[in-house]
Amino acid sequence: MWRYRIAGIEVATDIPLPGAQIPASVATVPEVTIRRGPVPQTLDGATSSGGDWMMRQDSFLWRVPHVARFLIRGGREIEFSVEDAADESDVVIYLLGSAFGILLHQRGYLVLHASAVEVRGKAVLFCGPSGAGKSTLAAALSNAGYAFLNDDVCHIRVDGGIEPKIAPDGRFLKLWGDALHQLTLEDRKGAAVGKSLDKFYVAPPDARRAEAVPLGAAYGLRAGSGAQPIAFEKLDAAQAVMLFRENAYRPLLVSQMKLERSYFTDSIAALRRANAFYLTRPIDYSAMAEMIRRLERHWAEIGL
Repeated sequence: MWRYRIAGIEVATDIPLPGAQIPASVATVPEVTIRRGPVPQTLDGATSSGGDWMMRQDSFLWRVPHVARFLIRGGREIEFSVEDAADESDVVIYLLGSAFGILLHQRGYLVLHASAVEVRGKAVLFCGPSGAGKSTLAAALSNAGYAFLNDDVCHIRVDGGIEPKIAPDGRFLKLWGDALHQLTLEDRKGAAVGKSLDKFYVAPPDARRAEAVPLGAAYGLRAGSGAQPIAFEKLDAAQAVMLFRENAYRPLLVSQMKLERSYFTDSIAALRRANAFYLTRPIDYSAMAEMIRRLERHWAEIGL
């Protein structure tokens, strides 16, 4: 079996996962196993269901038509069956995306659609929907010397009064071909993300961290026009909690899995230790250097 460290969790899998980081040691007992298996079409005794999913207690059955079925159980295992001779690279996209996101939700973590870098010992998050520029900004910041932590799926571990922390994800960046060119990262380009996408796994330029990093700040990304100045807007407590709720990884999962209450309380606990802001900036590669300068100035202003 292959061994990886994903989201701070030791994972053993019988399918290779392009873009995941193999840990230096495989002596530890895996916390999560991923394997092929006879995943059923339906889940007996399901207590809730939707168009492509069924749930019973700690088991979640999810189907991606013509690609694969995934059975995620107890935050400890993912079993999958490939459909219609789908390409394995396409299965891995869903396996490392929504299937692993469901598993993290099952483990009780606060799971966000966000990317993150480390700034002077603190994790800085960038939240936003697909296409908001989270990965591109994280790549540019890691290229500027800030340690890369997460791309796309970011979870916060909140444990009572203990400082909320983010475990480095253990996966590579995923960037579109034009972003690779504009950020001059072609030399770090890895395998394609899916058979038909102009998107690639990219090794960050910094060494990978192993230990979790305390949460420092969170930004909700907003697109501005080329003429609009880069702007920061501090969020009050209610707005900050709403930012996390709107950027939950697969927001419907939070309600489908009956996690609304814990998600709300964990968001409050996490945001007691970190400020949250809206960041409006132009979606323009030529403005990236100025964007980084403005972020560095803002971090100094808020004490990061």
